[in-house]
Amino acid sequence: MPLRKILFLSVVAALLAGVAFFVQGPGKRHQAREPALLFPGFDADRIGRVTVTGAGGSEPLALQKGEVGGWTVAAGGKSFPADGEMIERALDDLKEARIESVVSTNVEKRPLFGVGEEAGTALLLEDAAGAVAAEFVIGRQGPDPFTGYFLRRGEEKVLLVSPSLRGVFTRGVDGWRDRRIVTVEREEADRKSVV
Repeated sequence: MPLRKILFLSVVAALLAGVAFFVQGPGKRHQAREPALLFPGFDADRIGRVTVTGAGGSEPLALQKGEVGGWTVAAGGKSFPADGEMIERALDDLKEARIESVVSTNVEKRPLFGVGEEAGTALLLEDAAGAVAAEFVIGRQGPDPFTGYFLRRGEEKVLLVSPSLRGVFTRGVDGWRDRRIVTVEREEADRKSVV
């Protein structure tokens, strides 16, 4: 093999070795990482009650799981059957939520992200025994429609999370009510008639 080819291949091999060293060593910290789960190990089936308090300390509404299944929504002394599938999807959104980044640790800037006392929507999640599973505040929509700002109670970090939880949990009583005329399990029905 001519000396010129050997020299060229040696230079190429040295460059590839340098790139491999950089990617495996110092350059590794610059690689994109999978966003961390917001609630690692979150068990949506364990949640028995969700209390939602709107901005400015408005009257809270409570989503309560019944002992035999089924959910109710209560506010202002009135209680209605709730759409259990919608609540379970909302809890699944919490289970799948991911932390995109920390956007602030400054308490004075919380109102900018909608997680201050006057602007945020506070949620308290409890298990069937009444133990607190999670407590947090949902803020404004993030820089795109798929993200939102989030603050855990007792922490300083305002987080950007995906998906945006604002549209999921900020419904009023009417948004959580079960709108079906009649609820029948498929196994219970043996025939149907239209009148």
